[in-house]
Amino acid sequence: MADELTVLDGNTFFVSDRAGDVEAGEMANGFFHADMRHLSDWRLLVDGRPVHVLTSRTVDYYSASVFGTLASVSVGENPPISIRRDRFIAGGVHEDLTVQNHSDHPLTVAIEVLSDEFQVGERSARIELHLPPRGTWQTCIDVVPVADGTENRLHHGERTFGNPKPNMPTTFEQWMAQAPTLETDNDVLRHTYRQSLIDLAALRFRPLKDLSFSLPAAGLPWFMALFGRDSLITAYQALPFQPHLARTSLEALTALQATGFDDFRDAEPGKILHELRRGELTMLGERPHSPYYGTHDATPLFLILLDEYERWAGERDFVNTLKPAAMKALEWIERHGDPDGDGYLEYQTRSKEGLVNQCWKDSWNSILFSDGT
Repeated sequence: MADELTVLDGNTFFVSDRAGDVEAGEMANGFFHADMRHLSDWRLLVDGRPVHVLTSRTVDYYSASVFGTLASVSVGENPPISIRRDRFIAGGVHEDLTVQNHSDHPLTVAIEVLSDEFQVGERSARIELHLPPRGTWQTCIDVVPVADGTENRLHHGERTFGNPKPNMPTTFEQWMAQAPTLETDNDVLRHTYRQSLIDLAALRFRPLKDLSFSLPAAGLPWFMALFGRDSLITAYQALPFQPHLARTSLEALTALQATGFDDFRDAEPGKILHELRRGELTMLGERPHSPYYGTHDATPLFLILLDEYERWAGERDFVNTLKPAAMKALEWIERHGDPDGDGYLEYQTRSKEGLVNQCWKDSWNSILFSDGT
């Protein structure tokens, strides 16, 4: 959205307005990590008012910069104060705040940060700045999420614009170097190719900590999680460029392959998952996404990608290690995926919280009539 400022690094991302602020409400704004929103209120006030934005932009996929002044400044007036917010994402949030006095006389301004993470009754941190003529004041703020009892390590000491340091087994530089080089005199094609690789890099995450590489999340903001169908199709399409995405997707989906029957999660032995979530309702058992298996095409897609990965990467030894998973997937297709044995796969939702439509387009209104339309 044009009025939003979004920065991300895998399944850690921050969505705010153009000023860098988030105000609690129904919008999908805030700081998110590991499928949970950790901040829903994050605002910077100067002299009690939001910053008047002059420029606001995403610098890199993981960084953004906001430049503004006092809200009280009139049009055509030379602003005496400038405020700059530089935001970086790397497992958490690091924000650099710079306030500069551009006048020839001392100024006093009040800086206030409001957040829902402060103690009850203390919703803000406030400081009064006494800036000398042409003086500058700087500080930084870190927001560190804790997931599964583990506090994330921020890489803010290494964070600069144009120098991504993702919390991944493969650095950004290695990621770009692994891809084939495109040589063309078509500037549009060259830019599109490079930007596509950067966009894929931005979506990388590891749903399981012991994975060798990373795999792609399904999309910002609602789908920064492991989806069987999305990961398999993306990995399949990226085989000529980043084949290790396929390996990691196959590893992760094998580790989470269904081993038994569970009506609440629409699980059957050998089935490949639809969606893995770690939000509050899932952890409390109110939602079936731990993982949820209500998809009828992920299991065949798993077998297709496994075969194509061996063709493209030639890693026969690795593929052979997944033979048991492949056999279980085939057995699911022949038995549970085709209960009437007519050679066509059929699905029936068993979970009261499950998807009605479990085909490639799984929205509630994708199939409305008995003829399949």
